[in-house]
Amino acid sequence: MGFIFKGDAVIQYGLWVDASLPGLSMVILGKSAPGSWSVMSEYHDNTLGASNQINSILNSMLNKLGLRPTQIEHLAVGTGPGSFTGIKVAMAWAYGFFCMDSSMLVSGFSALKLGCLGVKAVKSQVLLKVTSHHGFCAKSDLDSYSEVPFDRSEFKTILEGGEIYLASDWPEMESDLNQAGVKYVPLESLRSYALLGLLETLNRPAFAWETEFPSPRYLKLSTAEEKLIKNQESFLG
Repeated sequence: MGFIFKGDAVIQYGLWVDASLPGLSMVILGKSAPGSWSVMSEYHDNTLGASNQINSILNSMLNKLGLRPTQIEHLAVGTGPGSFTGIKVAMAWAYGFFCMDSSMLVSGFSALKLGCLGVKAVKSQVLLKVTSHHGFCAKSDLDSYSEVPFDRSEFKTILEGGEIYLASDWPEMESDLNQAGVKYVPLESLRSYALLGLLETLNRPAFAWETEFPSPRYLKLSTAEEKLIKNQESFLG
């Protein structure tokens, strides 16, 4: 999947960066007028630690296309839910990139939601692992979408049978899945499906970019953030 967009027709460039799922996705998009957003270059890595190389990966992709960072006018950011560290790292980097150009347009996306859209898991569920016993369950049914966090003790209450897609390997949950009697399918390429969902979303007539940088979505706040909120509430109260 993915191709080099040739010729002089490309007049807009966009960048998608997401590390909420295991690893990292970085995609350079191009749009001609009148036309749709298309993939110019893409990078996907499902291994931990890939987000530490964001700068070098982007520079390599831009060099191959003969582009400069200042030519990126649109920024699609993965806001979570997912890996706490991944969201923090990628969104902090994206915010710095966003601040480079005050006219840059931006939008935040859930890679889990985009993955459901891309895989078209109608009346199915996608489970995203966050920790050994915590995660998110996403359900997609045509244009509707729902998403709930859960821990292992709540697992059985969120299942309604049918087909389950695992966003990543989750050995700690295999016994629960087997006991629930559901069919589960490992979904190792959720990042690629998320890209399909992203393109579908961006190319919808009703889609509109924003000018304000989005906020992250975590399974839970960090201990430091929880203490900060409590201190603020105590001070204000």
